[in-house]
Amino acid sequence: LSKVHQLAIRSPDAVRKYSGAAQDPQVAGRELRVDALLVGRVQRSGDRIRLSVRLVDALDGSTMWSDTFDESWTDIFAIQESISNEVARAAAVRLTRAEREQLAKRDTESPGAYREYLIGRHFWSQRTNPGLKQGLQHFERAIELDPRYAAAYGGVADSYVGFATYRVLEPKTAYVKARAAAVTALELDPALSEAHSALAMVSLYLDWDWTAAEGAFKRAIALNPSDATAHQRYALALPWFERFDEALHEIAQAREADPVSPLINANQGQILYRAGRYDQAIDHFRRGLASEPTFFANYQNLGAVYIETGAYDDGIAAYKKAIELGASSQVKADLAHAYAVSGQVAETKKILDELIGRSTKTYISPFDVARVYVGLGDHDQAFAWLEKAYDERTRPMLSIKIDPRLDPLRSDPRFDSLIRRMGVFDAGK
Repeated sequence: LSKVHQLAIRSPDAVRKYSGAAQDPQVAGRELRVDALLVGRVQRSGDRIRLSVRLVDALDGSTMWSDTFDESWTDIFAIQESISNEVARAAAVRLTRAEREQLAKRDTESPGAYREYLIGRHFWSQRTNPGLKQGLQHFERAIELDPRYAAAYGGVADSYVGFATYRVLEPKTAYVKARAAAVTALELDPALSEAHSALAMVSLYLDWDWTAAEGAFKRAIALNPSDATAHQRYALALPWFERFDEALHEIAQAREADPVSPLINANQGQILYRAGRYDQAIDHFRRGLASEPTFFANYQNLGAVYIETGAYDDGIAAYKKAIELGASSQVKADLAHAYAVSGQVAETKKILDELIGRSTKTYISPFDVARVYVGLGDHDQAFAWLEKAYDERTRPMLSIKIDPRLDPLRSDPRFDSLIRRMGVFDAGK
């Protein structure tokens, strides 16, 4: 790939960790696996901005091009276009007409809407309850400023997908809102990969329609091969259909697009866990913790692997650390299951009572509660809560065929009946 193309495939999420003033461009270039980086400093005063930028060769640290722009914020799009063209010239890249048009393309003519969208993506990328809610507020403000801003509707769709994924809202409510926003985005811009990716999630997790979902995932990736989120989502869906090697390939593509994302790195370990490759998964999560010691998902997933290998004390300790670092109610349920299978019934019931009590005030996934009852050996209650999960279309219902924590239920006729009624798995073979 050319230098400018290498620059183009790195998403904002991928480069955000290098935003500090003391970052070494050569180190960043090596970690991001790019030939050159655009680095600079932005100063803003009122409606004026000063942007000092330079294109740095990642191999030797030399400056390939530099310039300073002192303009009104309302000229931000013209500045972006100028920088893109100058970078292409400095990197000795000959752009095609289509590539020049892509560089000049503007999703909105409103600088204010664009700013709100960027802030929204910043908060959305945190994948936390507060971050998702703040991100949605900024996407909605962007739409208020430009009602035809397709990317902002894509942000709204992604926000509601996140609400379903991270147990912020009841899934049916969240996915219906995600679909509406994604459809609007595609009416405005049929080539918006983010909206196709969001629609894929709705098709899979609300409609249980794998054929439509896989088509939308592939469409998103075809439109933007550097869309790390599209690769990531597709990679995490494939294991439900026991397509583990394909899943590992897709998550590798996600890591190529965003090589420093701790979440995507953890997702790779999740796929190894779901494939039953426990030793590899443990090694992967340990290496993840060495580089991201405060990222709770590594502890959460490591806990799951430890419990499956019988290392109960280690698993319980990992879950507790994940909770300490801010993990969701799902990890509380994971911990309760771990207590149950290790014979600590009193501790299990304490958390179970807490989860059921909280479910009257906030969303608690019935699937998570079902897993706790499986650990306790109460299969009737487990199936009762799985039926609730079925009715609510809660996302982890798609893991029913491969989740090892449900193994004690597999010989019960009710289990096969549940899978048949879902009607999603045959299409994924």
